[in-house]
Amino acid sequence: MVILYIKNARQIDGDVNINGQSLRVDRLIASGSRMNVYVAYCEGRSYIVKQILVLERQQWPCVRHEVSVQRELEEHPNVVKILGERGFSEHASAEGIAGQHLLLLERAMYGDVEDVVRKFGRFEYKTAWKFFGQIVSVIGEMHRNGYYHGGVAPRNVFVFSKKLCKVGDFGNGNKLVPEFFNSQRITVKEIRDLLGAVDTLVSMLLGREPWSVKHHDSEEYQDFVGVEQPEDYERFVAKYPDWGSVMYMGDFWYIRKFYWENDSGAFFNIPIPVEYGKLRADELREFGQINVPKPIFDD
Repeated sequence: MVILYIKNARQIDGDVNINGQSLRVDRLIASGSRMNVYVAYCEGRSYIVKQILVLERQQWPCVRHEVSVQRELEEHPNVVKILGERGFSEHASAEGIAGQHLLLLERAMYGDVEDVVRKFGRFEYKTAWKFFGQIVSVIGEMHRNGYYHGGVAPRNVFVFSKKLCKVGDFGNGNKLVPEFFNSQRITVKEIRDLLGAVDTLVSMLLGREPWSVKHHDSEEYQDFVGVEQPEDYERFVAKYPDWGSVMYMGDFWYIRKFYWENDSGAFFNIPIPVEYGKLRADELREFGQINVPKPIFDD
């Protein structure tokens, strides 16, 4: 790996070299408190350069986690691939001087789901459900490998074509703790990843963000979780008619099941989509690695 060590890292201006490739940085397309994202070109092809800002040495494990998990999952067809990187060594980070870690990533020509919704409106019905399955497939693979994503949302799902989306930005997650399974044999972190996938599905179907992805505190969300009976559904779609026009009633009830809460406010008995695959808890139990509750209908 080539080591880049820069004090007081700032936005990239001009050319950058990553793993022997000279890239012309064209423009900044996203920015946050700890990262900048650029479109860059090399020999007529476009790429994404992600500049992860490392403000202090304690942040290095987060960078290492993001890169290692994304590389571990890169054989999955729905994970954004790292094509190169240039960054800190652990020795350099121990000095505690601010710098950066650069990732060269494949580029989704349509941007993320949030971009597509903003530019073009809602997705076609079959495309939205197809993408939901692809997102869930990645989440299941992550969980079985012992990690959670922690940031599944429209802004972190990237559209490569009408048939292909990929999940990226793995910097918000961490390792899963095996002993915290609930009676459904799934942890809170795993449930939140699945809820992020459903939030993304709803955004694709409606062509808008119906409620805050991080904080389900809007009037629309409160009305949504208040739907428990058929008559509640009729009132809801009368108030929010796009829900009734872009999906079948069965779709609505399937989505609604993900948000059932118990008396303590915890989500429970959520559906496990087929594309998710086997629960991590079931794999661990099969191999005798952990004692977790058995399925209710086990023989």
